[in-house]
Amino acid sequence: MGLDNYFNRDDIKKDEDGKYEDQAFKDALAEVDFNGEDLTLSTCGMFSGTGPDGSFRGKCYYEFVEEATGESIYEDRIESDRLVQMGDKIAKFLSSPHLNLLKYIKDNYPSYDGWTEEELKQTASDWTKLGKLFKAFGLAGFHLTSWY
Repeated sequence: MGLDNYFNRDDIKKDEDGKYEDQAFKDALAEVDFNGEDLTLSTCGMFSGTGPDGSFRGKCYYEFVEEATGESIYEDRIESDRLVQMGDKIAKFLSSPHLNLLKYIKDNYPSYDGWTEEELKQTASDWTKLGKLFKAFGLAGFHLTSWY
């Protein structure tokens, strides 16, 4: 079984297929200045996207998010204020001066065993981006829902 997560906002209308228009997500990210940084995650799910499009493959990130924030992205709904807090907690966790992130990943996530240094760097980059996505969408009033 997997986990996909979706950023939603109750006041944004969906198209006839029940999906939010991409512009809603672009507008939300534009409201928070990340200096034009591309926040696209390196993985997606069968029914979820790569982050900036309003969804992501939660199964790839749930362990890290829970460790860094104390929150589970398996919850049915995480409100916007908690998303902002989670984004801040992720940033704080990743910026710890005592953290050697690549070593940390190798030591704490057996599923990454045997990965190349480039793959580990991509994982670290994705974790950073995910924290920024939580903060950006939270500040724009979105909540996070799960589907599994």
